[in-house]
Amino acid sequence: MKVAVLMGGPSHEREISMKSGTQVSEALQAAGHEVTEVVIARDGAWHMGDDILSPEQAAAIMKSRGMDVIFPALHGPYGEDGRIQGFLDIVGLPYVGSSLLGAAISMDKEITKALYAAHGIPVAKHTLITDAADLEIDDFPPKAVIKAVAQGSSFGLEIVNNINELKTKTIEFLREFGPPVIVEEFIKGREITCGVLWDPDEGRLIALPLTEIIPRVADYFDFRAKYEPGGSEEITPAPISPDTTALIQNLALRAHRALRLGSMSRTDFILGPDGPVALETNSIPGFTRASLLPQEAAAQGIGFPALVDKLVRAAVLSDLR
Repeated sequence: MKVAVLMGGPSHEREISMKSGTQVSEALQAAGHEVTEVVIARDGAWHMGDDILSPEQAAAIMKSRGMDVIFPALHGPYGEDGRIQGFLDIVGLPYVGSSLLGAAISMDKEITKALYAAHGIPVAKHTLITDAADLEIDDFPPKAVIKAVAQGSSFGLEIVNNINELKTKTIEFLREFGPPVIVEEFIKGREITCGVLWDPDEGRLIALPLTEIIPRVADYFDFRAKYEPGGSEEITPAPISPDTTALIQNLALRAHRALRLGSMSRTDFILGPDGPVALETNSIPGFTRASLLPQEAAAQGIGFPALVDKLVRAAVLSDLR
């Protein structure tokens, strides 16, 4: 098939997207597809080879070239919040991943948590702060997690250890990211993640083997632990009991369906003393060979070229949106 891979974009995760897009492109070519790379600049211009285009011009060229499917290897705002999906819907180009609705829902941590709870998926105790005047929360546990509602790759996330830090950092987050900000109970436990994939060969969603993440350069899986060489140890399959594995896989499938996602997702959990707690779901996880979802697919016997091939075939053959 003819596949256009979108990468770059204006978000904090641009450099990660460039790595994902480049490796997706290589894997698609290894799987026998004809690939066009499209780099989206920070200013919104679309670069196709030497041409600098508006999104509308780029879409017209892709349609004229008979592109079968678009693979958005875009992370964070613009790529995972529904904007690129809505644009591709308008111009009539099929694409890998979730719909506008699924992407927008899963990007918003407040809505995500509400849907988790409505579908019986455990979440941490949390409160929503929309204004500095809401910060009379002295009864909240002193160790807490502060999160911007619509960032990824641990941008807009910080762990604080006392009420003064909590108030100071929450005010900083309100200024930097805008309201609302989530303040969440800190749960000490093991960091576990589970990918979900629509397999067009089996015609169903499958939960992949779990990965346990052990940060080495930070206290939690922050940006350095994610992307610095040796920043974390990632063990796939995770060394946990079969019963707990099955439970987390079931929760990941339920999260995927609750958030109305499409052909892929990855849900992150803390396995605490009372069992697993869902943290967030990614609609476009990292897509280098070393990224978590591709690692899990490999443990399932699905190599990287086969994984991206399944995703583009799912986009063409199945109306998952």
